[in-house]
Amino acid sequence: MKRAMTRREFMRGMAAGAVGVAAVSVLGGCGGSGSSTSGGSSAAPADNAEEDPDAGKHIFDQAKADAAEITLKFANVTTNCSKDAGVYFQNLINEKSNGRIYIDLYQDNMLGDDQVATEGVQVGDIAIVVTAASPLVSTWPDYYLYDAPYLFPDRDAAMNVGMFSDLGRQIWANDELETRGGLKGVSIWENGFRNLTNSVREVKTVADVKGLKLRTMDNDVHLAAWKALGANPSPMAFSELFTALQQKTMDGQENPFAIIVSNKFFEVQPYISKTEHIYAPHIVLMNPDTYKGLPDDLKAIFDECMEEATKKQFEYAISYEQTAVKDCEDGGATVTELTAEAKAEFQKVMVDNDIMGMVKNKMDHPEVLDQMLAAMA
Repeated sequence: MKRAMTRREFMRGMAAGAVGVAAVSVLGGCGGSGSSTSGGSSAAPADNAEEDPDAGKHIFDQAKADAAEITLKFANVTTNCSKDAGVYFQNLINEKSNGRIYIDLYQDNMLGDDQVATEGVQVGDIAIVVTAASPLVSTWPDYYLYDAPYLFPDRDAAMNVGMFSDLGRQIWANDELETRGGLKGVSIWENGFRNLTNSVREVKTVADVKGLKLRTMDNDVHLAAWKALGANPSPMAFSELFTALQQKTMDGQENPFAIIVSNKFFEVQPYISKTEHIYAPHIVLMNPDTYKGLPDDLKAIFDECMEEATKKQFEYAISYEQTAVKDCEDGGATVTELTAEAKAEFQKVMVDNDIMGMVKNKMDHPEVLDQMLAAMA
């Protein structure tokens, strides 16, 4: 029987350009039952065929907007913890600024997917966006760091080393992002560990992955990792995913529990395996000119409120994750916890195929990844 790799063995493999971490069972995400993405889910239609599919997604108070000096359009994601944090931020900054700032909040990718909404921020049509890092690697290659399989062993390591340390800030809050991409990193939020779901069989080992048709993001590292595991990965727009899973043109997908639950993938994916293969944060980005245009006193209030909203977002994430597995099981899915030996097998495939080396080769500042590994050794 294969034994789980020790942390020291993993770090030795990392130093050689490979990847691995100690097997730790940590749920990632901030799910809970909630709205699906705009166009992202094809669950059964509501009884009332005339119901507005975008109802509740645009959180807006005309009177407060009219009274404000500055209104900032905010494009938010589908996960419930981030949606809750968006509302918290909206209320807090309006209160702290004595009504001078109002957040025009669009939930559930209502203004477009990550790529579209981020482009809206770059051209100034949108002030703030919450987005996954992976779709933005062409703009800022250092975001590839957050695609490295089994880089972070648990949430604490992800937060303390990968996100809120000086090293983490060199990735998501680097000034080069503004000069090269027209974006300002203002915070980083929890999305969670990605997990595998499918409709074919329970996945307990690497062998069970073989031949599965998996939807992935259009990301070289994700595609290479799943091919190495024997799957047949294929990029697909998120808006098309639920239907593809429902019609079984795709066998499965991989996402944090936050997205699995909020988009009700468990309704069409009876098998969920806690592979926890990638820790996937959300980046909060702002148009740099919009930020610079704030008066100094409102800049300070904005920064204070974003910091407080970030703390709340993680609190919401932890709260939602407590019920994520139960939500999936209540929805009819089998949730499988991988053994330490099985997770070590997944990690070994990443090591043998030098996926970490691929990540480092794509980054502009691969030394940051090495320094993170050293900090976690």
